[in-house]
Amino acid sequence: MKRTVPLRRITTLRRISFRRRGELNRYGPKRKKFLRDHPYCQFWLAENSVSEAHAIAQRGRVRIGKDSAKVSVPRSSTIHHRNKRRGARLLEERFWMAVSWAGHRFIEQQKKWARDRAYLTQF
Repeated sequence: MKRTVPLRRITTLRRISFRRRGELNRYGPKRKKFLRDHPYCQFWLAENSVSEAHAIAQRGRVRIGKDSAKVSVPRSSTIHHRNKRRGARLLEERFWMAVSWAGHRFIEQQKKWARDRAYLTQF
C-alpha cells in the first residue's frame, strides 16, 4: 500500500539532546575559567617561542628578539579544540588551546600546516 500523504511528525525533534545540553552546561564555566587562567593567545606564544608565564609576568608586552621593541601579545578570546568537540572530548582540557580569534581562524584555514605543527590531531 502506497502512502499518498506524507507522514507528519506530532512533536518536533530536539536540536540538542539532553546529554549534550548537560555537557554544554558544564562547558561554559570551564571555558570561562580556562580563558581567565590563559589570558594570552597560546598559538601566538608558541609560534614566537615565548613562554606563557613570561607573557603573564610582562602583562602581555614582550620582546621577540634581543634588540627589538616590545610587542603586544594578542588576548585569547576563544577555545581551540585540537581533538574536535565531539562527544565527551568537548570537556577534555588537555586538548584545549586559548587562542585569539585571528589565531583560531588561521589554524582552521591552514589545516595541513596545523596538523604538521600539532595544532590539530592527525585523523
